[in-house]
Amino acid sequence: MRSIHSDEIHGRYLDSKILRRFLPFVRPYWKKALAGLLLLPLISVVRIVPPLLIKLAIDESILPGDLSKLLPISAVLVALLIVEGGLVFGQSLSVQMVGQYIMADLRRDSFAKLMRLPRSWYDWQASGRLLTRLTTDVEHVGDLFGSGIVSAIGDIFTLVMIFIIMMTINVPLSLISFAVVPLLIAVIALIRRPMRTVMRQLRARQASLNAFITERLNGIAEVQIFSQEQRTSAEFDDLQDDYRHSALRWVSLEAMFYASVHIFGSLAVAAILWKGGGEVMRGAATFGTLVAFIEYSRKFFMPLTDLASKFSVLQTSNASLERIFDLLDQPEEDQGTLAVAAGPGRVEFCDVRFSYVADEQVLKGVSFTLEPGKCVALVGETGSGKSTLQVFEHLRHTRAHTVVERLGGLDGQLVEHGKNLSSGERQLLCLTRTQIQDPQVIILDEATSHLDGDSEELVYQAMRAVAGGRATLMVVHHLRLAAEADLIVVLHQGHVCEQGSHRQLLEKQGRYAQLWQIQQLDSQG
Repeated sequence: MRSIHSDEIHGRYLDSKILRRFLPFVRPYWKKALAGLLLLPLISVVRIVPPLLIKLAIDESILPGDLSKLLPISAVLVALLIVEGGLVFGQSLSVQMVGQYIMADLRRDSFAKLMRLPRSWYDWQASGRLLTRLTTDVEHVGDLFGSGIVSAIGDIFTLVMIFIIMMTINVPLSLISFAVVPLLIAVIALIRRPMRTVMRQLRARQASLNAFITERLNGIAEVQIFSQEQRTSAEFDDLQDDYRHSALRWVSLEAMFYASVHIFGSLAVAAILWKGGGEVMRGAATFGTLVAFIEYSRKFFMPLTDLASKFSVLQTSNASLERIFDLLDQPEEDQGTLAVAAGPGRVEFCDVRFSYVADEQVLKGVSFTLEPGKCVALVGETGSGKSTLQVFEHLRHTRAHTVVERLGGLDGQLVEHGKNLSSGERQLLCLTRTQIQDPQVIILDEATSHLDGDSEELVYQAMRAVAGGRATLMVVHHLRLAAEADLIVVLHQGHVCEQGSHRQLLEKQGRYAQLWQIQQLDSQG
């Protein structure tokens, strides 16, 4: 038994290859992205001026007792705060718009990819996992630009400018302030890899949990019919425990990250007070300089805290981006072209072979001919290969007169999975659709399975009406309708073991005769 495809990706950490592949999604919106980037230096400049104004107010106005300078300094400070608010609003709006456009494109490309993947790929995929990739993962990747990379660039701008300003004002105090930065970098390097691993695991377990919930809700009737509520709840608890454990590990690492930033920031302030306080008392530095350095230290470690949060965003986005690219990299199925077959409707099956799984043939050299206007019944045990032959299209639901009336007219609604239709009504709708299309060749695959007696008779009548005058291939398990066919082909273990009319096959006393006798005994019982 093949295992379900795992969602946990193992790759490098947001390397240049992934970034280069992500950039084409940004390129169509480069003007808005550029506008957001150009505002970052202006925001950084506005943010580093207030501590200088505070220093000026203390040294030139408050300490000397000259209050005449205090009002204009305060007015400039308020004006800068207003300007900063406007710039932040414009910059945030630009990058968030780009993020939303990127998310829409990723969803569109991912969904289009799902439409082109082979059906065999879906045999090993849970719908909840795919839903997670088109929703949660896409949202996280949108954050990669909207709240991740661009904001991180802004924080770096701010850090560089604060470093330059502090070094210009007082070199010894600056060196004391930045002494803790190497320690912080060491913590980041130490904790980065575990955070990446845990985030990938967290995303994979979230996908598994979503997949389980989606599948059980879609199959809730079967869960209740077979009294599987307790087992399902236990499986849900196991999945939820796995997710919770990964989430707690992530929270612990993230808390450690934030705590490290705050601790080192506090150490820097303490060092400034110790060194700067001594210099103020010796007259080597002004009191305004000390206050400004404390404020710059706070502003320096605030972007570092933001970078810590952006690091979490990058970790989350990286795991999601890897999973989306994994989906986009899946090999597609050759779509071919849709063409209407010309001619009278003659179909010849010549040495047909087919496998759902490699090295496990379902059909093994099947050959027979479907003549125009004739009806061929394909019979055999379940799993013999009947349903595999030349399925040209899936029959779709349409509105039959009696069904439409019961649903309340043409405005009647079909609920999810057609649960407000009986099995017989579904078959009637499919047969009506077939008749409206008026094809030369039709295939009826187990059209009367799971029907009660009354519904079965109605479907039999509809099948006769649709099949009349057309080349018809009926895949049947119950032989009542097969007996009316012009030719009956009996499959056994992927091979054609018998061909002929109903009467001819009964006279041969072969496999078909045995099946007929068994079904007659069942009906009599």
